Amino acid sequence: MAATLADIERAAILSALSFSEEESCRLLGEFRHILTWLDQLLEVDTEGVEPLTYVHERGIPCRADDTRSCLPREDALMNAPHHTRAFFVVPRVHRS
Repeated sequence: MAATLADIERAAILSALSFSEEESCRLLGEFRHILTWLDQLLEVDTEGVEPLTYVHERGIPCRADDTRSCLPREDALMNAPHHTRAFFVVPRVHRS
């Protein structure tokens, strides 16, 4: 499986990242190295091996879903620097 700088650029766009040309070249080398490991995994004979759903035979242990009383709204908002009615007011998050 061969990787190109176009693959690095596409991954950067999909992950909302930007890389310099030097960083892209370095990442391309690392990406190609990872792909060689994946190629090795593709060579493993898995014929007759059942897919693994859970590591434990009984599945994932879950805690009981117990309902409890929660903190009263007034107490939760008491130490908030800013709040309005029943909500915390936080700075707006800007996506660049």
